[in-house]
Amino acid sequence: MASDLQFVRTPNRTNSEIIDSFCVFCQTFVGASPRGAILQLMENAHSCQEFGQPDRPKPVDKKLADKTNIARRSKKRV
Repeated sequence: MASDLQFVRTPNRTNSEIIDSFCVFCQTFVGASPRGAILQLMENAHSCQEFGQPDRPKPVDKKLADKTNIARRSKKRV
């Protein structure tokens, strides 16, 4: 899914030069900046809990994979 579909950018209520960004999926404020490039960096750094991040493995999955690999190695030794 394109990142521009995940975020909604709106003008800040108190300062019209600043743009606010909100995540559509988890309804979280992501960041605010007058510069689009900085706002894009903030959006890229956002880790949405509602919308899965396929590029980044979850820590629980990594731990489970490590346990599985350890179990496989121990079976080979026996």
